[in-house]
Amino acid sequence: MAKRTSLCLDALMSNTQNDGDFIEQLINAMPLPVYFKDTDLKYRGCNEAFEKITGYKKNELIGKQDRKIFKFEMARELEHRDKKLLEYPGEQVFEYRLEPRCGFDREVIFHKTLIEDRQGNPTGIVGVLKDVTEQKQARQRLEEINRCFLNFTPDPQENIESLVRVAGELLNASASLYVKQVDEDVRMDATWNLPEQLGFNCPQLIKISKRLLSQSETQKVKINFLEDNHCPACGSDCSGFVTSVSQLIKTDHFAGVLFVLHNRTFELSPAERKLLGVIASAIAVEENRRQSEEELRRVESLRRALEESEKRFRQMTERVDGVFLLFRGVFEEILYANSKYAEVFDRSSEKLRDDPEDFLNRISPDHRGGLERSIKITRQGVPASIVVETTDNPEKKWLDFRFSPVVGEDGDISSVVVLVQDVTDREEARRQLAAAHEELKEKTGQIVQNEKMTALGELTASVAHELNQPLNVIKIIAQSLLRNIGQINADEELKEDLQDIVGQVNKMAEIIDHMRVFSRKSAGEKKDNVDLNELFEGVFKFVGQQLENHRIEVKKDLAGDLANVAGDPIRIEQIFMNLITNARNVLDDVDQQEKTIIVRTYNLEQNKSPLHVNSVVAEVEDNGPGVPEDIRDKIFEPFFTTREPGKGTGLGLSVASEVIEEHDGKMELETEKGEYSLFRVILPAQSRDAVD
Repeated sequence: MAKRTSLCLDALMSNTQNDGDFIEQLINAMPLPVYFKDTDLKYRGCNEAFEKITGYKKNELIGKQDRKIFKFEMARELEHRDKKLLEYPGEQVFEYRLEPRCGFDREVIFHKTLIEDRQGNPTGIVGVLKDVTEQKQARQRLEEINRCFLNFTPDPQENIESLVRVAGELLNASASLYVKQVDEDVRMDATWNLPEQLGFNCPQLIKISKRLLSQSETQKVKINFLEDNHCPACGSDCSGFVTSVSQLIKTDHFAGVLFVLHNRTFELSPAERKLLGVIASAIAVEENRRQSEEELRRVESLRRALEESEKRFRQMTERVDGVFLLFRGVFEEILYANSKYAEVFDRSSEKLRDDPEDFLNRISPDHRGGLERSIKITRQGVPASIVVETTDNPEKKWLDFRFSPVVGEDGDISSVVVLVQDVTDREEARRQLAAAHEELKEKTGQIVQNEKMTALGELTASVAHELNQPLNVIKIIAQSLLRNIGQINADEELKEDLQDIVGQVNKMAEIIDHMRVFSRKSAGEKKDNVDLNELFEGVFKFVGQQLENHRIEVKKDLAGDLANVAGDPIRIEQIFMNLITNARNVLDDVDQQEKTIIVRTYNLEQNKSPLHVNSVVAEVEDNGPGVPEDIRDKIFEPFFTTREPGKGTGLGLSVASEVIEEHDGKMELETEKGEYSLFRVILPAQSRDAVD
């Protein structure tokens, strides 16, 4: 039976040599895979299409059963079907997943029938395969693409991954991936079913992606993912390469490549290419949406950061102790002014928008020039500061301006920061401190002078004590000589000389005695019957010769019926000494021929006296330049002086005025510029009977 089947097949395949060649050529030309088996289920022949779909050559198949070729499960199923066909002759049609030697499984419809001889006996099986993989996948593509576009999520990245997967499945590919350009580099953004071998060889994909991104059309490229270019299944290089159909994706915002990987070379149909383009466009839309969302998130993040920064900026500037101003450029436009501007400048900050230098209108005209100079310095990129005074409308203030230019990398001034502090209290305190310092200096000078006067008083008392003894000796000797000369009837001229010596000694003794009284510290006790004329005479005992040496003429107009006063004679005499000394100093400072000091005393009736009692008046007048008008109101103020500390007696006019007031009296000034100065001391008379 086997021999007979073999003969029938041989007759079919090669009746004659030429006919056999013709039939083989005819079978090989068929696009559908065809194979022949004998009744022992051994392969007797096949065409090239069958070799291609199974991955086995004809010489590898002939004489072998399925169990010797294919995997166990597939071989058992095919053998079972063949036996059933031999048992029940006819046609057999069924669909089965064919597992080829290399590559991916194929969905195949088997059409089989028996081969019979002329007597109708079966001699073998002929089978024709129809590959319906693409048809089935086409239906799946439609379903998948509908699901893909209908089930888009809010997440663009998830949609891109879904599109990459659909691209591979719809085109019946082994894998697909999307490579995106990021800055100067590229990276895989989404992958589907990427082979493990290829995954370890990603640098090759990156390199190809960089090359493709520089071009502008869909291409086919081969990617080798086997190190030895050798397929372990068939021993050849049939699977050593992966063919990649690439779709370039480019927009204004990004660039990328969509790869569809296959294990065999084939051309895409126009519909498939169009489908690949649609998917690429969908990826581009999602990429744009992702970038737009990222940009929106970035803008929103920047907006929140800006709002937070502005909030912190406002909080910081509102806590600044003073006015904070921020200008764009060099006072080109006001960018920000804190709330204290209106408080300090008494002006609305809105005016700064129309006139960035509006704050100058609040500055005193006397100080505005200095502030403008500081602004000019700031325009040169140099920080500046100045303290200026404002106008007195509504209230005068002292303001401390500090200008800080902000210089950019290009060297231009990008902005100017101005800090203004109200330092009115500080300036007033500083001025009071300066006045107190000057007062302290004056007081210190007076204290020093008083100490000098005290020391001078002690020295005077000591000198007077020491001089009294030799003067007494001279006086005794002179008086003894006079007595002796009187007895011997000596020359009269000699007597007169000795009498002059005695007179001068007496005069010196009186002066020394008066010095002791004048320099003695007063206890402030008032005495009755103080004669102001005598006090004047006492003063001239001290300074009479001194005034004469200064070529100052002294005129005395002393009332003979002058009433007495009750007071401290030493302190009053010191006041007269001070007034006469001041007059001398004034006359020493002028260049004029006649220099005169007039001392005058007289009684003043009650109705003419500012004290409203009978009074005694003492005046000291000089013919100097008079007291300047700008200091007339200050001349009796404490510690006021026009002379350097340490000069004079140490008794200022303020002290003299206080002493007179302690005696219930009054001191007045009468002066005329370029004519004279007159100081008048008015004291209450001790007895009304003293006035006629």
